[in-house]
Amino acid sequence: MKSDGNEGNETVSVWFRAQDALKNEGVFNRIPGTPDYSESRNKIYGRRSARTRFNNLRTDKILYRNHILSSSVHGREHDLLSESAINNEVDSRTDILFLRMRTPGLDEFCWNWSQEQLLHRDYLRSVGIDLPIENDNRKIIQDEMMVRSGYLHKIWHNSLYAMSELGMEIPNWCKILPYNPLVNAFHGTNRDDQDIGERLLSILEEKYPELHAELIASNPFRSPRIGFQNGKGNVGGTKWPSISDIISRLESGESVDQDWENKFLEELNYDYDEEEDDFPYESTEDFYRSLNVTNLRRWADAAEITGAWSMNREKLISAWATRTEKMDSEIKKQGETYPRVPRLTDWTILVIENVNFFKLDDARS
Repeated sequence: MKSDGNEGNETVSVWFRAQDALKNEGVFNRIPGTPDYSESRNKIYGRRSARTRFNNLRTDKILYRNHILSSSVHGREHDLLSESAINNEVDSRTDILFLRMRTPGLDEFCWNWSQEQLLHRDYLRSVGIDLPIENDNRKIIQDEMMVRSGYLHKIWHNSLYAMSELGMEIPNWCKILPYNPLVNAFHGTNRDDQDIGERLLSILEEKYPELHAELIASNPFRSPRIGFQNGKGNVGGTKWPSISDIISRLESGESVDQDWENKFLEELNYDYDEEEDDFPYESTEDFYRSLNVTNLRRWADAAEITGAWSMNREKLISAWATRTEKMDSEIKKQGETYPRVPRLTDWTILVIENVNFFKLDDARS
């Protein structure tokens, strides 16, 4: 069982200091022609319904590309992304087939979760909540994309952490890269990501040699990113099963399931009870009334309120508040906030998916 406690804090600060130093050198300055963030976002979301956006995902790839280029990376305003990283990021937001091919370890979970969601939606309809049945497929696929994309956005870090645990050398350029490629490093890296990393290292070495040496001596991949748990969002921890724990379990023929994994995840609370947030409005209606008309309609549409884009504002607020109150009441009766299906963490799934690689590397050693 592995634990990092606070070991990674110093390393993280080295990475951030290196990024700040590069920023001071103008490395991350936006280049002329970079799309405007507000404009690019409006072209995707604007006055488009959730159904329209979903139905046009594959044909809207240029819109998503511009939105990605106009967004900040780690809170830093720059468009320093490789072409490979941009293309993969676009696909992760628009193409369910891309995500399914890259994340086969989530197939069973996504199937089971979709069945639970359908049952949940059928139940809500049975108690009088109007959830259009034609939305079922869209809602399920959107949630599936969220889960698979979340896993894929951790695969770079987790694969490099696994390499460090196996005693494999991590290329120095990986330590300075200002973004996470959606790439499993065991399967190879992209040349354009390497070119960016090596260029940044050379700048750091020339301008900040001491910081460069400190970064090279560090290991930014000191712990895995545990990952998403549906119904709870992203959860972290300080303890997790090691590669050898997982492989030994598999070789013994015993099941690697969440009950077994939970014995290692001592810092994760799977009996999570959501604390009530401070709500600055006297009622749900007051909150909805505080929204500008565009956001009101967009959010109501996402909540599947029929006629969200055409209904009178006050009628829409009343209809949405009534629906919210009834849905909250029904969900509370079920004793949960959303359907939950047990699943392994992103870290354990990565190890299982690469177990043959680990065994081969062990044999070579």
